[in-house]
Amino acid sequence: DSLNKCGAHSVVLIPDKDDAGKSSVEKITKTLDKLYNITVIDIESEDVGEIPVDIVRRDIVPEIEKTYI
Repeated sequence: DSLNKCGAHSVVLIPDKDDAGKSSVEKITKTLDKLYNITVIDIESEDVGEIPVDIVRRDIVPEIEKTYI
Protein backbone atom coordinates (compact mmCIF):
# COMPACT_ATOMS: atom_id res chain seq x y z
CA ASP A 1 0.00 0.00 0.00
CA SER A 2 2.91 2.37 0.70
CA LEU A 3 4.18 1.91 -2.84
CA ASN A 4 0.82 2.99 -4.25
CA LYS A 5 0.66 6.00 -1.96
CA CYS A 6 4.08 7.27 -3.01
CA GLY A 7 3.36 6.81 -6.71
CA ALA A 8 5.95 4.15 -7.42
CA HIS A 9 5.91 2.45 -10.81
CA SER A 10 8.96 0.24 -10.35
CA VAL A 11 10.57 -1.96 -7.73
CA VAL A 12 14.27 -2.86 -7.71
CA LEU A 13 15.25 -6.01 -5.82
CA ILE A 14 18.83 -6.74 -4.81
CA PRO A 15 18.59 -10.05 -2.97
CA ASP A 16 21.22 -12.05 -1.15
CA LYS A 17 22.31 -15.21 -2.97
CA ASP A 18 21.01 -17.58 -0.29
CA ASP A 19 17.72 -19.48 -0.33
CA ALA A 20 15.97 -16.71 1.62
CA GLY A 21 16.97 -14.18 -1.04
CA LYS A 22 15.70 -16.39 -3.83
CA SER A 23 12.47 -17.07 -1.98
CA SER A 24 11.96 -13.35 -1.34
CA VAL A 25 12.31 -12.54 -5.03
CA GLU A 26 9.75 -15.20 -5.91
CA LYS A 27 7.25 -13.98 -3.31
CA ILE A 28 7.67 -10.29 -4.09
CA THR A 29 7.51 -10.85 -7.83
CA LYS A 30 4.40 -12.99 -7.52
CA THR A 31 2.71 -10.33 -5.40
CA LEU A 32 3.75 -7.21 -7.30
CA ASP A 33 4.45 -8.16 -10.92
CA LYS A 34 1.04 -7.07 -12.21
CA LEU A 35 1.29 -3.68 -10.50
CA TYR A 36 4.94 -2.63 -10.90
CA ASN A 37 7.92 -2.98 -13.20
CA ILE A 38 10.26 -5.25 -11.27
CA THR A 39 14.00 -5.45 -11.81
CA VAL A 40 16.20 -7.94 -10.02
CA ILE A 41 19.86 -6.99 -9.85
CA ASP A 42 22.25 -9.89 -9.42
CA ILE A 43 25.26 -9.15 -7.25
CA GLU A 44 28.56 -10.94 -6.91
CA SER A 45 28.56 -10.75 -3.11
CA GLU A 46 26.73 -13.35 -1.06
CA ASP A 47 25.24 -10.67 1.23
CA VAL A 48 24.04 -7.35 -0.12
CA GLY A 49 24.60 -5.75 3.29
CA GLU A 50 28.32 -6.40 3.04
CA ILE A 51 28.84 -4.52 -0.23
CA PRO A 52 30.98 -1.39 0.24
CA VAL A 53 29.37 1.90 -0.74
CA ASP A 54 31.89 2.54 -3.52
CA ILE A 55 30.97 -0.78 -5.15
CA VAL A 56 27.27 0.08 -4.88
CA ARG A 57 27.94 3.40 -6.59
CA ARG A 58 30.10 1.80 -9.27
CA ASP A 59 28.07 -1.33 -10.05
CA ILE A 60 24.52 -1.08 -8.76
CA VAL A 61 23.56 2.58 -9.22
CA PRO A 62 24.40 2.56 -12.97
CA GLU A 63 22.28 -0.58 -13.38
CA ILE A 64 19.31 1.19 -11.80
CA GLU A 65 19.91 4.35 -13.81
CA LYS A 66 20.17 2.39 -17.05
CA THR A 67 16.81 0.79 -16.39
CA TYR A 68 14.82 3.65 -14.94
CA ILE A 69 16.32 6.99 -15.93
